[in-house]
Amino acid sequence: MALVTASGPLGLSAFLPDPRTTFVNRPSIKRVHMTPVLPVTDTWQAGDFTLDGVMGDTEKPGPVDVRLYTVKLLSRYQYVSGESCET
Repeated sequence: MALVTASGPLGLSAFLPDPRTTFVNRPSIKRVHMTPVLPVTDTWQAGDFTLDGVMGDTEKPGPVDVRLYTVKLLSRYQYVSGESCET
């Protein structure tokens, strides 16, 4: 909810990709994953979070709606397991 509030009158449109944005895989890349996944690295700086880095090695056919993909990805990672130190 904080993101919606911080985005002002545009709401999540200020954060999500443009609805017309699509991604098409290059045919020469060897496909590794069926579904796009975020990189798993020790630090976020070490990961490649570009569209090509996240979706480039998938078997997704045709143009992918990047906005819809982003919403699905956000809902997938809505809950994260973790722990905090007791103070």
